[in-house]
Amino acid sequence: YQFTGWSGGLTGTTNPGSITMTGAKSVTATFALKTFALTVTATNGTVTKSPNAAQYDSGTVVTLTPVPTAGYQFTGWSGGLTGTANPGSIAMNSAKSVTANFAVNPPTITTHPSNKSVVLNGTVTFNVVASGQSLSYQWQKNSVNIPDATAASYTIPPATLSDNNSTYQCVVTNTGGSVTSNAATLKVQCTITYYGNGGTGNEPGVGTYDYNSFVTVANGGSLELSGFVLWCWNTQSDGKGTDYALSTGQFQIKGNVSLYAKWQVRDIEGNLYDTVHIGTQIWMKQNLRTTKYKNNTKI
Repeated sequence: YQFTGWSGGLTGTTNPGSITMTGAKSVTATFALKTFALTVTATNGTVTKSPNAAQYDSGTVVTLTPVPTAGYQFTGWSGGLTGTANPGSIAMNSAKSVTANFAVNPPTITTHPSNKSVVLNGTVTFNVVASGQSLSYQWQKNSVNIPDATAASYTIPPATLSDNNSTYQCVVTNTGGSVTSNAATLKVQCTITYYGNGGTGNEPGVGTYDYNSFVTVANGGSLELSGFVLWCWNTQSDGKGTDYALSTGQFQIKGNVSLYAKWQVRDIEGNLYDTVHIGTQIWMKQNLRTTKYKNNTKI
């Protein structure tokens, strides 16, 4: 309490007071509860006071509740109140000043990068989506920072076979902290391209397969060559490479592959002859076995 003044036989607020006794007198000293101001400051947020007043009677306990601005979080009190209690309480036994401290929320990743497949020598883009204030990005390959990969998306350079099964992740950072995305795996794929090698019609479409997988070659599509039969596919246009039987030949793919139609000569009697390309010409590898010309005349 505090003294507020005299009444009765003595008036005013003089302390101490004096009275001259010229007769019987009655004096009352009046006291009132002390009141104190509570000053609350906050940046990037507000504070609610309960009860809410400009002055508080001595002994009043005030409850303070921090309310952060969107994108921020409460980190603690300073000044007349310390700690991180939320809400906090303060007893008013003197004038007090309290500061509510707020900090930027750490980033939150809402969409992680997804696994990707890319054809050998091709490129592909990884993406991450994050929320938060003033974000920065750092992409990593196999947990090692990639130079200059500091945007929300990252496009790889032309893929090599050594990139197969590599992982890509992004570290997102702001002043509130950092968070690392899930790792996405890159699968490198290889192609098989078919060439008619003199035939007409449509070759099989380009096939795409995971690196190191076992593949089965295609059939002959609609390829035709007058006087010839499509025998198999070969790794060289001159037929001197490795043969793979139509629809059944298999091999383990370790890079982009070109396969060329390998033709056999068929005579009037149905005999078949292996061939070899010499320059732009197709030569038979065996002697002629037919006894008839194409017009069915006996040789």
